[in-house]
Amino acid sequence: MAGEMMLFPDTVEEFIEQYKVVDSDHALSNGAEFIPVFRMRQWFDHLQAQPITNADRIRTMTDEELAELLASTDGDFPPNCEDVPVRKLEAYWLDWMKQEAG
Repeated sequence: MAGEMMLFPDTVEEFIEQYKVVDSDHALSNGAEFIPVFRMRQWFDHLQAQPITNADRIRTMTDEELAELLASTDGDFPPNCEDVPVRKLEAYWLDWMKQEAG
């Protein structure tokens, strides 16, 4: 339908499953699965339009980068968290992960 917004799945695995084409007639390939270029462009445009969150940044970190991030907190991040209940810390971290990365 014209003007209808396209909704994309949350993960690349779901995207592949949803938009893959199987060349069962072997007209274009040897029967391999593929995704049409226009769908890939739509996916990339969709991803670029989304702000990168702190959680996204962490997911892309190497082990060395993650170790550097954790070491930089000096065990006091968030500040003054020693007496904060675990549930509040979980809520804090969840909120922080959803924030746009700076």
